[in-house]
Amino acid sequence: KKLVWKDIVKIERDHIMWEEFESICIAAPTATINRIVNYEVERKKPARHPSKLVGIIACSNPNCITRAREPVKSHLTKVSQEPLRYRCYYCGRFTDLTQSSSILYDWELDKHTII
Repeated sequence: KKLVWKDIVKIERDHIMWEEFESICIAAPTATINRIVNYEVERKKPARHPSKLVGIIACSNPNCITRAREPVKSHLTKVSQEPLRYRCYYCGRFTDLTQSSSILYDWELDKHTII
């Protein structure tokens, strides 16, 4: 018998922003997003890795312009699904999201967070 863990993230708004949806997809790639209206599931949407990540995950290159104190958001483009790899638009460094921890960038707090 397989033990299954489920977590619930509740966002009390009518809609979530696209950036929030992308962050959920990166942090929980097998998640399903449910829209609930009047206590009923209205729609289910499986998480899919977006083709581009802008300002969500920092480049893995510590010398990249996006990791410096410059006002440049990271811009990563998906190059492969298995393994999940993204390429930085600015420096060309590949980031493998399946084997290493990801670095999310919180623009409001102006700091990196390792997940």
